[in-house]
Amino acid sequence: IERFRKTLSESLERAARLLDADPAGPSDAWLELAETLQRDCRRVASASYCLHEWAEPDDAHADVDERVDPTDERLDPAERARRRARRAGRRNVRLWQDDRGA
Repeated sequence: IERFRKTLSESLERAARLLDADPAGPSDAWLELAETLQRDCRRVASASYCLHEWAEPDDAHADVDERVDPTDERLDPAERARRRARRAGRRNVRLWQDDRGA
């Protein structure tokens, strides 16, 4: 997870440099950065979930991510649906590979 956090931090520093640029950075740089930030944030989220939130079941039960959290019941139905949709693939360790496949 530390590698993912470092990569995300570097991407955020790049975003800060684009924000501070005068003249403003080109739109292509922003669009590329948007993809990078999304990927980097999903990696940190996935690793955080797997390390700190996922209660692994015993071998007698199938391990199915139902994308729910105990605090979801306090949310209105629309927000609960948005959060569940964002949680899709949060245990997908293929997200953990960087662009070089490492």
